[in-house]
Amino acid sequence: MSFTAFVSHDVNDTNNIHLRISKVESEIFGGPVIGDKVGSIGQAIFGFDGEDSAQLFVDDDVSAEYIGKPWEMTEWIKTSREEAYAKWLTELNSELTSEFAISYANHPQDYFYEGIDYIDDDTCSGKINYATTLSAMLADKTFLPMIGGIKATPTTLFFDKEGKLLLKKRGYIPAAKLIAAADSISGSGCLG
Repeated sequence: MSFTAFVSHDVNDTNNIHLRISKVESEIFGGPVIGDKVGSIGQAIFGFDGEDSAQLFVDDDVSAEYIGKPWEMTEWIKTSREEAYAKWLTELNSELTSEFAISYANHPQDYFYEGIDYIDDDTCSGKINYATTLSAMLADKTFLPMIGGIKATPTTLFFDKEGKLLLKKRGYIPAAKLIAAADSISGSGCLG
């Protein structure tokens, strides 16, 4: 069973709340035709014996009949994802808006691919995001010229607490390098 529910509520003219919950169940199977070479998904997976067939196809011709073991061509993915998300959008003044968000996700997955079994349980709880944005008109007239414009997306900007631009980096930055850059600029080493 899968479902998603999303609610957006305008608290007043300057505040909005989003709530989203979701549960998704998925099972994907690729490989031998059930009923032809194997009776069930379980038989294909649990038939794994670790011994490769001498040939997978008649005369080693991939356009000919498959004669290998069912597990040798089985791909099966069973996944479940539960998530909850809450976001508060607020207009601080006529030029600034802020977004505060918290989320939780649990994503266990069982995966079998041609003899390789992989089980994972990714959980992220308590992730908190905060962002403040300028109005588009103010950004066009003052902010973009101040930073020399944006020539690529994404562009990451580092400012000091007085609003002075310290570093401008175009393109994707892996998390470890982003933390190292923030630590280097702050001189504190407290982010890594």
